[in-house]
Amino acid sequence: MKGIVDLFKRFFGVGFRLQTYLNLLYLTLALPLGLLYFVLLTVGFSLGLGTSVILIGILILLLTLALAWVLAALERQLAIWLLRVNIGPLGRQAQAPGFLNWLQSYLGNPVTWSSLLFLFLKLPIGVITFSVTVTLLSLSVGMLLAPLTYAWLPVTIIFWRIDTLPAALIVFVLGLAVTGLSLHLLNLLARALGRWAQMLLGSAAPAPASRPAQGSCLLPCAAVLLFACAALVVCSAAVWAPAASRREPERTAAVTATPPAFQPAATAAAKPSATASPRPTDTPTPAFTAQPTATEVPAATDTPTISPPTATVPSPTSSATASATPTPLPTFTPTSAGPDPMANAGSVLFEETFAPARYYWGTGKSQFSGISVAGGAMTVIVKQPRRVVWTFSGAPASPDFYFSGTVTATTCVAGDNFGLAFRAKDDSALFLYGISCDGRYLLTQYVGGAAHPLVAPDEAEAIVSGQGAANQLGVRAAGRQLDLYANGQFLATATADATGQGLFGVYAASAQTSGLTAAFSQLEAWVVTP
Repeated sequence: MKGIVDLFKRFFGVGFRLQTYLNLLYLTLALPLGLLYFVLLTVGFSLGLGTSVILIGILILLLTLALAWVLAALERQLAIWLLRVNIGPLGRQAQAPGFLNWLQSYLGNPVTWSSLLFLFLKLPIGVITFSVTVTLLSLSVGMLLAPLTYAWLPVTIIFWRIDTLPAALIVFVLGLAVTGLSLHLLNLLARALGRWAQMLLGSAAPAPASRPAQGSCLLPCAAVLLFACAALVVCSAAVWAPAASRREPERTAAVTATPPAFQPAATAAAKPSATASPRPTDTPTPAFTAQPTATEVPAATDTPTISPPTATVPSPTSSATASATPTPLPTFTPTSAGPDPMANAGSVLFEETFAPARYYWGTGKSQFSGISVAGGAMTVIVKQPRRVVWTFSGAPASPDFYFSGTVTATTCVAGDNFGLAFRAKDDSALFLYGISCDGRYLLTQYVGGAAHPLVAPDEAEAIVSGQGAANQLGVRAAGRQLDLYANGQFLATATADATGQGLFGVYAASAQTSGLTAAFSQLEAWVVTP
């Protein structure tokens, strides 16, 4: 038992030894110092050899050799002080006084050339040591911080998505072991570099290592503390920023050149074209790509069969009375024409009130869009016509669910549309269910960036049209069956070509409005059993 305890102490005690952090400092300094040595020596020798036909070239070569001796002496002292290794003297005493005797002794000393080799190899070795150090420390720090960051910045390790506290605690425990192992590996690498410095930077007879005085540890401790703080910041950015960038196409705002198309009200029954479209022009086109920049869209497949209910065109009074003042959310009695959205509903997947945001959302501003969270709502602004913007959350996912949310468009015209995004794998594979400013709805599936309308634009009495109108949208996904709802009323059923879970989000698409603004609030999702 005592042996196990001692082994445990030796394994995890590595993080409490000053020598460990001195080794990390040496490994981290290897890259910038190696780059400095390479530049100085390469420039010096190149300039000296290029001008060696005149006397100044010989002088430059001698100065470069003297500089190399100074740099080698610096490296020797760093290895002695940081790695605590014994290294023999760098040079040897000239047998007779005089510059020529010193030069002969210097050029004839094997350490002169081995130290020069050390300085030139410092750059490639520094690249390796810096990469290994940053990678291992980034992994360790990221795993140790998982319980603090999983809620707002979940990460994926291979196929394991860390977005719950139990999973984050498991990663934390594993992170303790990974941290201990990483520090031992880095110490082993530092010892190997110390041995390498012994062979190239000193004579065969080692000299006692010059160690700092017993009471003069204030400067080393301050340097190590500064390094630890800087390493924490750098490692956190190194582990989280790449993870976020890798998931950026999945969770942050995406802007495409052409939004899902709603035909003018007079021809709402017409089915939108699903053919491939070239890069966007001034002529509206119904097909669009889900890539961040406009690209050519492949041809869409046949539209799946749908069974929408009979729709009634909204009365002119509803459109005429629309104003910029938000309309209270209407109360509807659920119809029996469609399935109950909460049938076989189970646990709550998530509830997002934006007061403040409980989950990660892609927010920010660009020349095309603006996404912000304030006042219990997330506002999506599409700054240019013929653009669509969506953003996804880091909320938990499920293959079968009922997803609902309230959307209010404060600036829109007929053809602009906005609503819910779900089952999003990335920016080229997702579903959009939205309504237009003139009271119509549409369901679109994207496969490989190509738009496939599952429900063509159709009108519904349940949808409140006009600027400032608030509508509660809902979609029930059970296997391949997708049921659409608006303000508690069933609208249509469609059959999807793809199943499985994906990210939840919202979107807004501008047909002809500059500055289309849609506010989303009270997003909720429940697990359902097909």
